[in-house]
Amino acid sequence: MEVVMSRTARLGLAGAVTAVAVVLMALAASTTTTSAYLAVTGTGLLMSAAAVLWAVANARRQSRAPDVSKSGRRGHVFVSYSRRDIGYVRRLVAFLRDLHIDVWMDEQIPNGTRWDQVLKDRIDTAAVVVLVMSPAAEESNWVNAEVDRARAHGKPLLPLLLKGNVTFGLSRIQHEDVTSGRMPRADFVRRLRDLTGAAQPPLSLPQPGDATRRLLPIPSATRMDVGQFLARLAENRHRRIDVLIGIDESGKSTLLRKLVVDYRDQGDDVRYLDLSLVDWRQALPTQPAASVVFIDHLDRIAEVERFRAAFDIFDRVLPALFSAGLSRLILALSTDWRTSFTEVYRLPPEVMLNKALPDVPFEAHFLRTYSDEELATLCGELGLDADGYRDVSLRRAGVLAMASNTSEQWPQATPSRIRDVLAARWIEAGNGSLDRDARRAMWELVGTLTLQGEPVVLDLEQLSHLLDDRFDRAHLRAQVGGPLRLEAEHVEPDSPAWADLAAARVLRSVLAVRTTTPIISPLRTSVLDTLRGLYDPGDLTAQVDRKLTSIAGADFTAMGYLGPVLATLRARLSPDELLVFRDLSLQGPDHSEVRTIGPQVAAAVEAALLHAMRRSLPGLVRMLNEVQASEHSAYRGGSRVWLTARAWASGLPLRASAESTLAELLPNDGSWRYEDILDIAVTGATTKLMSGNVAALHSCLSGRHDPVEQYLADVWDGVNDGAWDQIDATTRAYVASLDLPPAMTGSLTAIHCRLQRAHLGAQDVRAWRLIDCELLLADFRSCANVELADFSGSNWWAAILPPPARYHLSRSSADPRFLAWCAAPPWSNPYYTSQWPTPFD
Repeated sequence: MEVVMSRTARLGLAGAVTAVAVVLMALAASTTTTSAYLAVTGTGLLMSAAAVLWAVANARRQSRAPDVSKSGRRGHVFVSYSRRDIGYVRRLVAFLRDLHIDVWMDEQIPNGTRWDQVLKDRIDTAAVVVLVMSPAAEESNWVNAEVDRARAHGKPLLPLLLKGNVTFGLSRIQHEDVTSGRMPRADFVRRLRDLTGAAQPPLSLPQPGDATRRLLPIPSATRMDVGQFLARLAENRHRRIDVLIGIDESGKSTLLRKLVVDYRDQGDDVRYLDLSLVDWRQALPTQPAASVVFIDHLDRIAEVERFRAAFDIFDRVLPALFSAGLSRLILALSTDWRTSFTEVYRLPPEVMLNKALPDVPFEAHFLRTYSDEELATLCGELGLDADGYRDVSLRRAGVLAMASNTSEQWPQATPSRIRDVLAARWIEAGNGSLDRDARRAMWELVGTLTLQGEPVVLDLEQLSHLLDDRFDRAHLRAQVGGPLRLEAEHVEPDSPAWADLAAARVLRSVLAVRTTTPIISPLRTSVLDTLRGLYDPGDLTAQVDRKLTSIAGADFTAMGYLGPVLATLRARLSPDELLVFRDLSLQGPDHSEVRTIGPQVAAAVEAALLHAMRRSLPGLVRMLNEVQASEHSAYRGGSRVWLTARAWASGLPLRASAESTLAELLPNDGSWRYEDILDIAVTGATTKLMSGNVAALHSCLSGRHDPVEQYLADVWDGVNDGAWDQIDATTRAYVASLDLPPAMTGSLTAIHCRLQRAHLGAQDVRAWRLIDCELLLADFRSCANVELADFSGSNWWAAILPPPARYHLSRSSADPRFLAWCAAPPWSNPYYTSQWPTPFD
């Protein structure tokens, strides 16, 4: 003590008091097993005397607590888990403790203690072991050792399957599936009660009154509808504390504001405090001005020292309010803030509050998102489209309340705009400018990486480095939340929809500036859909037109995928207008930049496709027999036989067969194109299919209006195109070339443009003008009146055309380039250097 006093002489009275208090706490803690909760910074200990006194008082309370082993309980629940599943396990433990079940997990081991010995002791004295099963748990030596010891000591094992399909050799023991991240069902909890001897928590409440009907149902992990439960408490006059814990926009504020009305209807003096808007020192006086207090946005108090205000409120202010006559407290906390608080103080905030007021009845409610059935019911009542809110980030009470409240004033309250509002709220909710800057920087980085096709799964060190080391790892970790999540110490978007939103905002900034930023990877089509849902179509159209004009003449090496992205967006913004593109590169990379496909790869995929086709050949024969004999071949202007074969092939599992084969042969590094491999392999597979089934195909195609050879060509074309349909449906999830809407009423004029691999939908192209354009593999297969389009100067023969149009244009063309192309096999592919399969040999 003398040493402490001599070293604090220069600190002044406040510093001396703090130092002495720390010593007092250490002395008190030395006689107990209670941990000391110290906030340590680079400059030393930052702990108020009140905080120290709270810790000392808490230690004394625990030293006087009765021995649990003598209270009639038969033991605790030991939770065995992998640290990589810590997020779920913490929620599970809180859920069970809320139900008054004694749970132990290894986070309760004091520093400096031998972990192995403590774990053995806690397993040996446990009434039951709950095993959280996942691939990470199966790989953990600690978890396997805990399971072995539990078995050796005959402890009941209750498994929860969180991820994967692991069993730990417990296949004979019934497990509960919690792979969706939900809490265990009532039967599981009942078994824990039976094994531990835990009593049901006493709670007697009156029936809900009319006030509950105004509540938007908000479900919790412990109760079907926490909203109705709390509304019932408005009619219960006893002292009580309820804490609402949930992710952002899960309905906490919605519920609090609605309950204020319910309590006032019961005649209570009510005070609602949004601590993001008021100074808590003035808003929470020592003498309560109301009998019921609602506290919202405790996590948004602007403080230099994070959590200091919350600690003081729990430790000093709220106990003083209850001592002065406060009857009821309902407090809302966000899940992310609660996790950060717990890491700092090694104690969840609601537990700290409960310990500070041990004589006041207490319950915590963990809010969950809506199930599909609940979502459909609520959206129906609110006049919202449930499909737009199925994403987990939107199926929340606060989101639905906001969407329903703004629908009249804001008719275009799209899910994209709702997400944009939520992201802005998350940024502005940071405690101080530095927090807000960190959140804004992370959000912009996610958008930039998504726009450039980079993976957005970053460890904290990578994230700090990409942000020029402006924020340290600990600071970034504390700011993760809202649209971002922390999974196994890696930061990533909470869902693809959030990544699309971030990318859409960055793309809008690209449009708005004079400089031009290339896009180096194909962009998800959903980013463009999100962008259209965010901004005024007229403004976007004007910006896109200006940007397209500025990049005219630039090739793919300079602009990457920016050209096709902008042209695709322009078409979707104005599908009823005439589109005019001049001197633009609207395609992906040239074939010279893509790895050549080896014959052995094509042969392996060909064999897989041929197997799938042969099994279904009787179906093709049956469908061809149903085509009327009077139908012309494509060479004579007909299309029925070609369309029939195309429909047959598009319904086969060709893509799945090819992908499973390719997964064993080629790296998924973007260096090859699946559609090119399929094009080659399907040609070979179709050739062998038809050559090996000549009699069956001749029997259903002979005796028709035109020569059988022409119909055989239609079947061959149709099967190739049907297989391509499967690829087309998947590749269009990304914009790698011009991708038009399925049907436009407007027309298209393209002059001196590269339209390689363009997806042209199902348009009527009779009025189109494609002048001096590169059309290699441009897809016109579903377009009508292709033969009437103006292809002057364009290599139409290299495009994928409907067979009737191809034959029509071939007969009437004298273009020297076409004649030169005809000198080589017309089914050549620039991505395949070996001999091409020749059909009908």
